[in-house]
Amino acid sequence: MIYKSFDNQILEVRSDPVRIHLEELLVLPGIVLWAIQQYADDTGFEAILGGTVLTGIRFLAMLLFVLCILLTERHFTLRLLALLGAGAAFVMVLQNMAGDGIRLIQLFLLVLAMRNVSFKRMCRVMFWSCLVLFFLVLFSWWTGLIYEPPMSYESDRLREYLGYIYPSFGPIKFVNIVFAGCYGYTDQSRIRARDGRRRGLPWSVLFFFFAVNAWLYAMTDTNLVFYIVDLFLILYILTVKLDLDLFADRLPARILSVLAFPAMFLLSLWMTVSYDPEIEFWKNLDNFSHSRIRLQNQAFTTYGFHMFGQFLELNPDQSDMKTYFYIDSGYMKTLFSYGILFAILAVLVYVLIFRAAVKAGDRIMASMMLCMAFYNVFNNLMMTAISNCTFLAVWYAVRVLRDRRDEPLLKGQGNG
Repeated sequence: MIYKSFDNQILEVRSDPVRIHLEELLVLPGIVLWAIQQYADDTGFEAILGGTVLTGIRFLAMLLFVLCILLTERHFTLRLLALLGAGAAFVMVLQNMAGDGIRLIQLFLLVLAMRNVSFKRMCRVMFWSCLVLFFLVLFSWWTGLIYEPPMSYESDRLREYLGYIYPSFGPIKFVNIVFAGCYGYTDQSRIRARDGRRRGLPWSVLFFFFAVNAWLYAMTDTNLVFYIVDLFLILYILTVKLDLDLFADRLPARILSVLAFPAMFLLSLWMTVSYDPEIEFWKNLDNFSHSRIRLQNQAFTTYGFHMFGQFLELNPDQSDMKTYFYIDSGYMKTLFSYGILFAILAVLVYVLIFRAAVKAGDRIMASMMLCMAFYNVFNNLMMTAISNCTFLAVWYAVRVLRDRRDEPLLKGQGNG
């Protein structure tokens, strides 16, 4: 609609209604439910709500994903896969096998349901739901509702739980809040159009992210998450606020997008199988990684690698480091738990997304992909949608790489 202002200037006001499709009406509430269930699982609210309530929330979210696929998907194969996935999850619960397997099935159903859902709109829903839950947990910790005394070990390290069952879980959740906020509320078409009036998020929001990240580091002593969030925010400032095209679709960025994840995966694998405690180099590297490499090698010698995965008997309790056993590396956790075939598939999915981001000129996604490639060497954000939602961009990546034209996202039309 066009109006004239008091000084006779023409004003154009867009009156297009916000269209919400059936897929989004089913999937986006399901994501909110999953976020509630995941935050409760990882915090002191698990003891308050109980396993039955959280299992019910998980299955309600999965039901919405399955309904979305059955009601909106035209391909019979995808509908069949959704039913098989839901059936497998139900059998796992009946057999008391609801661990990594059911989380993987839940992610699988969400990925199928996301095929026709806007990734950008999903990021906005993810941002607000996770932000509210994040501060709700902090408030409950501050008031003492889910308070637990700080973890103290190695004499000089004092780590607050902040309401979570492990000190690093709060900072890890913050990673996704930062990415989803930056991606969901940045119009990248303005960057391409050299529009400097509203280029990206306001500086005040970015400073807020930096401040919260620094506070989380001071409270929990979780250094790797602190560094990766700061790195992402610095890349965001350089590529969006300062308009430096660090990921231009040229040979260096193309090589980086194709090789970053496979190279880091192979590096993790080499460290895991080659570790030797008798060699000084490996002792120093293991000390730098806080015993991560030694524990990965222990898993390798105890369990080995299998084509279709296996059950790992882990012990995340750090009160006794002699019995502590956990796999932190995202690459190695995926390889040990889900098997060789799925680990290769997961790496290829991230390669697909990274390459699509470079092709489309999607600087925010490319920045996050670079951060995740390095981060998963020593910590795990490979298959955790509520802590790293970039895996859900697989359909967006398929459309970018399949279409020779520019992705509509960069034309200001949003992206699916």
